[in-house]
Formats: sequence, structure tokens, C-alpha cells
Amino acid sequence: MRVLPDGQAAASIAYRTGSDVTALDTAEALQQAGSAIAAHLGERAGSVLLVHDGPPGREAWRVEVLRDDRVVRWVFVTPGGTYNRAPGNAGGEQGVLGQ
Repeated sequence: MRVLPDGQAAASIAYRTGSDVTALDTAEALQQAGSAIAAHLGERAGSVLLVHDGPPGREAWRVEVLRDDRVVRWVFVTPGGTYNRAPGNAGGEQGVLGQ
């Protein structure tokens, strides 16, 4: 469930039976995403959001990668590994807000 600053529910996400992504927490997602973040180039982790990334069963933690306070890439963390791409909806990413 995502709650807006005024206390209203924005959206919720339901997981299919057997989804393993909830076995990870935000700290673990950040740790796993770390290898994809080039600190020596001024990159750092931004916000972490639990998302539905495309077809049923493809839930992931989305970690923003920031450089100069701009999002330059998203890293997706799942129990099976990580993948990344430029920010946007190229992969059908829906997020908990259904954007």
C-alpha cells in the first residue's frame, strides 16, 4: 500500500502466490544494486520502490541511480538477480502507483 502525505491511499499492489520478491527488504535491495552503481563516477542510490515490472509475476525492487541529483538509470533487484535500464516505461513498469 502506498500512502500519500495527506494520508490517502494512492494504490496497492497484490502479489501472486509464490512471489519471492517480498523475501528481500529495502536494505538487501540497495546492497544488491550497489554493484551497478558507479560511485567513482558520482553515482549514488536514490529512492527504492517495490514495483510490478511488466507481465504477471515480475515484481522487483526498483532502485534509482542518481548522478548530479538526476535519475540516470533504474536498477531492478529480484531474488534471481538484477537488471537495469534508462528511466521510463520501456519495460512496462507499472509501480505501485500504476503510472
